[in-house]
Amino acid sequence: TFTPSFGRGDILVAISGSGKTESTACLVKKAKEMGGVVVVLTAHKQSRIGEMADHVVSIPGKTRLVEKSSSAPFTSLFDIAALSTLDSVVAEVMKRKGVTEEVILRLHATLE
Repeated sequence: TFTPSFGRGDILVAISGSGKTESTACLVKKAKEMGGVVVVLTAHKQSRIGEMADHVVSIPGKTRLVEKSSSAPFTSLFDIAALSTLDSVVAEVMKRKGVTEEVILRLHATLE
């Protein structure tokens, strides 16, 4: 991973449509133990991961629990809604901080 070290006061943004994804739950638990702030995007805020989070962004959409009928395959509606939400947040943060795409490109991974 190329993720910088995580510490007290850092923010972890976790995404789990079902709110039950085991690997995500482990990361959320560890981030909380380290004094981090956890923001979760999920379709199930009353889930294990949702209840551990400091902040929950509710994203409606079909998840692996298949609670809604849809002609879209598996979890794609939730995934697209989460991506759109995060793109909007990033665009707003970039605007407020005056960060350009050129700055992001300089920081982009080079070992791909």
